[in-house]
Parts: sequence; C-alpha cells; structure tokens
Amino acid sequence: MEAQKILYLETAVRTGSSLLVISSLLDSIPEKEKIRACLICRESSNVEVRASAYACAAQLKKEFVLGELKTLLDKQSSENENVREFCRRQFSSFTSRQLSEVALVLFEALESNFTLTRYYAEELLMKIDEPDIVPILELVYEKHCSKLLDSRRVAREMIIKAISAWSIDEITSNISFIKKLQLLDNCQKLKEIGDRAFVLFLFHKSSLEEIKEQESFLFSCRLSKSDDIHEITALVLLRLMNSWTLTQLEEEIDYLTDLRHCFRSEIRQSSRDLALTVIESWESIEKIYGKFEFLVHCRASKFFSIRHRAKLLLEKIPAEYFVKDIAKLVSMHAFLEPKLCAVIRKIMFSIPADFYAEYLQTLFEMQKTNDFEQNLLGRELALRIGRQKLLEKQDHISFYKQIGCKESVNLANDLEAIIG
Repeated sequence: MEAQKILYLETAVRTGSSLLVISSLLDSIPEKEKIRACLICRESSNVEVRASAYACAAQLKKEFVLGELKTLLDKQSSENENVREFCRRQFSSFTSRQLSEVALVLFEALESNFTLTRYYAEELLMKIDEPDIVPILELVYEKHCSKLLDSRRVAREMIIKAISAWSIDEITSNISFIKKLQLLDNCQKLKEIGDRAFVLFLFHKSSLEEIKEQESFLFSCRLSKSDDIHEITALVLLRLMNSWTLTQLEEEIDYLTDLRHCFRSEIRQSSRDLALTVIESWESIEKIYGKFEFLVHCRASKFFSIRHRAKLLLEKIPAEYFVKDIAKLVSMHAFLEPKLCAVIRKIMFSIPADFYAEYLQTLFEMQKTNDFEQNLLGRELALRIGRQKLLEKQDHISFYKQIGCKESVNLANDLEAIIG
C-alpha cells in the first residue's frame, strides 16, 4: 500500500499535477516514507511543489529524517541540483549527538564511488563533538584499523579530536583505550597522543611506585619530537628524580641542565635545583666550568636561592678558564637578556686584560654591530690591553683604521694613542 502511494506521487509529479493534488498525496504517505516522498517532489518543475518538500520535511520528527540518512547521502549522486540542495539542507539540521548515533552509516558512505557522497559523509563525521565521539570510540578505532583509506584518515582525526580535549578524569576513565593507542605501530600521530595522555595520567593519578614501574617508558618519551610530551614527561621524571641518590642524578646531569629550555617555569625551577645540587658536590673546577653556561642562565631565575647558588659556583671558576671561550662569551653577550649580559660582562672583565690582545679582531668586529652595549663592551675591553701587547698588534690596528667603520676607526685612534 505504501509503495503504491509513492508510485502515485511519482506519477503525479511527472505528469505535472497541481499542488493541491500532490499535497494531498504527500499527506497520505506515512512519516517513515516522507523523506523519499520529499525527494520526489524536489524533482518537480513546479516551484511550489518543490517548496512543499521543505515544508513537509520541517514537520517531521528528526528520527525519521535521520533514518533516511543513507538515502540522503546517496542522492548526492543525483544530477538534479534541487534534490542535492534538499539533502544538504537536511544535513545542516542534525546535531552532534544525532550524527554520533548514525556514525556507522556515515563511515559506510565514506567508501561511496561518488565524490559528493564521500565529501558530505566526512563533513558530518567531523561535526561530531568530542563528548559525542566517546560512546563510539570503539567503532571509530575499528574504522581506523580497516584497510579503507578514507575511513582510516577520518577515524584518526576523530580520535585525535576527542582525546585532545579530555580532562585528566576522562583520560583515567578511558585508560584502557589510551593503552591500546600506545601499541599502534602504523600511526605515529595516534601513538603520540596515546603517549601524551598516559604521561598525563602518570603525573596526576599515579603514586611514586607506579611511576618507577614506568621508568623505561618515560625515558623513551624524552626522545619524542613533541614538545608537549617532552615537557609533561619532564614533570613526571622530576618527581621521580627527587627520590634519587646523588650518583643517579649525576648520570642525568646533561638532561637536567638541558631542561632550562623548557617553557614551564616549574620544570626549570625543579631541574635547576637538582642540577645545582649535583654541581655543588663536584670538587673538580674543570667539571664545574663545563656547566658555566647553565650556571649563567641560572642567574636569571626568579628564585633567589637558585641565583645565589649559581653565583657561588661561578665564583669558584678562575678567570683563566674562560680565556678559551672568549668568542663564546662575546656571542652570549650579544643574545642574552640584559640581566645575564651583566653576568657575562663581569666574567669578561675578570679575565686578565692582555689576553684580549689575541682577540683584538673580535673586539673590532663588535664595533660594526648596531648594538650599543656590544660596541661599548668591545671598546672597553680593547682599551684595557697593555701597551706592549698593543705594539705587537699594531698592524691589526692600522688595518682597521683604514677599512673599519666610524666606531672601529675611533677605537683604532684611541689604541694608537695608548701606544704613543
């Protein structure tokens, strides 16, 4: 009977029956068949008949429209733009939760031979919000593991979208799924997001003993290319390292000093504290000197104790140790923040003046920069060199007097005045 009513409607539309006749036929068709009836009306040449399809669809319960989603998607292959437009209008009315309920249909449509069908299936899947992906995670994961490329790609994006927005409680509730992602060897993105979530879980929800059991995993995460994973891992490892012996900490001194580059201040503070504890235990000045750049950076800490401890360690290093790194000190002075530049200046002025005779070229080159502080430092260091050493470098001074910039020429004249 229902099929016969649909057939009557098709005939009426094809033969150009009046709106009154078509509306009567449309009213007689059951709700579950109404979408199919509306699609037939959209093929009419009569504008009013086509418009009646929208009016009819607007009165339908969403469950009946949703039940015909496959038909609506398939109709994107129609050559009739009026039909395709009607389908698109229905797509825009679906909520995230409704789309979540028909995700399987959407994934199946992703493998259609028709481009527009695939396009709108993907668009609708990506409209599903994070909370509504959670109930269908297993389905999405299953699609990611399939051999169908479009399904795998869209499923991957949905998983990333969902997990990236999870709170720590949501991660904890879905930890078994997170562990499943960590085992993936065919998708680095998903493995990374699984690792990130698991490290967050360790940081917020695990005891020290549980963290110790994951030590090898945490050490592998230090090699991650993701800055986010690297920093969260550092937070967990620092919690673990606070229970380590001095010998264990010394084995990781390079890692601890490298953490000064981290964005999070709590990482910089904790790692500096542990690293300074190790360096303070060293009797060898040579070993302490090997970390002088780290100690200089510690002088910028907002914590007085860190600044003071670094200052005491720097003061242990005789000035002669810095001679071989004068070029490095000049470079550091050029790029560090002002408060650290002051530290570098103090170190450079502690070096016996005559050592700078061998770096006279560098001091002249410093005059070429647009950095006033750099110009001034180079000039002040050069003017401290003794007359005898300047005599040995007179040819260099004359050379820069001839070809140098204004500041270099002025410096050369002042040095010649010292020579007499």
